[in-house]
Amino acid sequence: KLKRWMLYPLRDPEVIEGRLNIVQALVEDPITRSEIRDHLQGVHDLERLVTRTVAGSATPRDLVALASSLERVPDLSAKLKATGNTILSAMAHELDPVKRATKLVREALVEEPPPSQKDGGVICEGHHSELDELMEIAGDGKAWFAAYSEKLRGETGITNLKIRFNNVFGYFLEVTKSNLELVPDTWLRKQTLANAERYFTPELKEFETKVLKAEELSRDLEHDLFGKLRAAVASQIGRILDTARGLATLDVLSGLAEVASEMRYC
Repeated sequence: KLKRWMLYPLRDPEVIEGRLNIVQALVEDPITRSEIRDHLQGVHDLERLVTRTVAGSATPRDLVALASSLERVPDLSAKLKATGNTILSAMAHELDPVKRATKLVREALVEEPPPSQKDGGVICEGHHSELDELMEIAGDGKAWFAAYSEKLRGETGITNLKIRFNNVFGYFLEVTKSNLELVPDTWLRKQTLANAERYFTPELKEFETKVLKAEELSRDLEHDLFGKLRAAVASQIGRILDTARGLATLDVLSGLAEVASEMRYC
């Protein structure tokens, strides 16, 4: 905004006076100026975030940053109105908090989402019942695997038995060479290592399919839900950009007032 003003200076004396009057009002009210600048510190680059949202490249963190920026608008507006200055109060009316966009984000996303939605974990619990069910199945997997490994340790006497996972073989039972004589004949060998053997059981395989299917479905559903959320926020582009411009103007004018105060400009 400052760069734009410097590249295209005003020529209308009335508009110039209006801009200077706002700077003067902020110079004469250092407390309000300080509070405004503190609030603006937490505002992200809204124009950039909106551009990414409309282009479909915004991440979950981008939408949370957009929402947290808009959530600062009501307090900023209140502080401008509280000054009693007609010029500053008029600026407050130009700041729209776009509550619908913020509501959509806060109802759908977790407070601190991962950088990307591709691995899931971005949609909060309670937002979508089908996703909650899938997440519950996937989450129960850890408890089931722990209980199943404990059960097998008790049945076989293999105290160091572990259930492990990798992307090639999926879930498997790992038994060290020293305990191979304790392995039941019903276990099916999956892989031989230098110091251990890897097995699986029909029961383990059945539950693995159930868990991995739930994880895959939940990721796909989250991706779809996030895409719809991003489109819904993008539909508010006009209002958000208007607020972004108002915040940028307030940022530049409060910055000029700060410099004028420090350097005693008049």
